[in-house]
Amino acid sequence: MDRRTMLIGVGTVLATLAGCTGASTEGTPTDSATPTSTPTPTPAPPRITDQSLEAREQCEEPDAATITTSGDAVVVEGCIVGKDGCQRPVLESARYDERADELHVRVTTEAPSDAEVCTQQLVDLPYRVTVTFANGRPGTTTVVHDGANGEQQAGEAETGRD
Repeated sequence: MDRRTMLIGVGTVLATLAGCTGASTEGTPTDSATPTSTPTPTPAPPRITDQSLEAREQCEEPDAATITTSGDAVVVEGCIVGKDGCQRPVLESARYDERADELHVRVTTEAPSDAEVCTQQLVDLPYRVTVTFANGRPGTTTVVHDGANGEQQAGEAETGRD
């Protein structure tokens, strides 16, 4: 009989404790209620893939530049002033500033190393610069001339998305 009493007592205690030690799901989040977020990929910034300068025949306006776009390219048509008849336009640099989202184009003049006799007059030197990009075009483009009239900004334009 002691055995029955003991089993009943142990069973009662276990039944009482079972309610206290059981796992409760009340107040805890479930997997189905948690929203999932997909990270948005950051687009790659524009990157210069090609740049060139081509001498042209006529100037529209000395010490000025017109900036346009064509597909993935920024096109600068300008006229820099050279100090003599031997000077030629030169693309000194085309740099993209990612932080400012700006293309900086710098055009200078130079005489060929084999130039011997040059006219002693200021000359207009027309040119076309083409800068091609991957991943879109820059937001703005600035053109600086450094010719016979010193360094000066020749043009600026918005060149971002169409």
